[in-house]
Amino acid sequence: MSATDAPTSNLTFPASDKATARIGSARDDELSAFVIQALQHHASAAAGDKAAKLVSVSLDMTGKDASAGTVQIDTKTDRQTRSLLFLGADLVLNDTLLVKATAIFRLG
Repeated sequence: MSATDAPTSNLTFPASDKATARIGSARDDELSAFVIQALQHHASAAAGDKAAKLVSVSLDMTGKDASAGTVQIDTKTDRQTRSLLFLGADLVLNDTLLVKATAIFRLG
C-alpha cells in the first residue's frame, strides 16, 4: 500500500481535537489508523514547538456493526505534564461508538 492509498489519506481536521473521514467500510485496521492519526494530530498541536512521540496507545473496539459513512473522531487531553501528554479519543460512525482509545505522548 502506497502513502497515497493509506486509509488516513482522506482524514481532515476541522480543529485540533476533531477529525473526520468518509469510509466505504468499517474495517478495524482502518479505524485504528484513523484514531492514531487523530491522536498524533492533537498531540502535535498541543506540543507546540516540541516534538510529540507516541509512547503507548490502547484501542478498544466495540465490535458493533457499521456501514459506509463519515466517521468523526473527537480527541481530548486528559492530563499534561512538562514531558507527557495523556489523550483520549472516541471514533463514532452514524451515532455509533466504534473505537475508544487512550494514548501517552512524550513531549520534547
